[in-house]
Amino acid sequence: MKLNSVLVLFYAILVLTGGIIGYVKAGSLASIGMSGTIAAILIACAWGIYQNNLLAFYGAFACTAFLSAFFMYRFFLTFNFMPAGMMLIISLLFLAFLFIRRAEIQ
Repeated sequence: MKLNSVLVLFYAILVLTGGIIGYVKAGSLASIGMSGTIAAILIACAWGIYQNNLLAFYGAFACTAFLSAFFMYRFFLTFNFMPAGMMLIISLLFLAFLFIRRAEIQ
């Protein structure tokens, strides 16, 4: 369980960092606002996973699935690897990790 919670926390920090970079480079308030919101949810999920809460695990899974779909949409809209393509790959890898680790939590 500790590995799951640490990796969800790491992913939350990565999402927040991406939002901060988006704000600094493009002045996008939406980027920092949404990344901050999603990161806060993921941090809460990481804490819940650390406490062996099954709902928190599925919350992290749902947030990651949402981000995967969002970045896939953005990538196919622009076909730019940075940042949408990179975040799509990271989100899909993390989603696969959570899918594999779900058996541990049940």
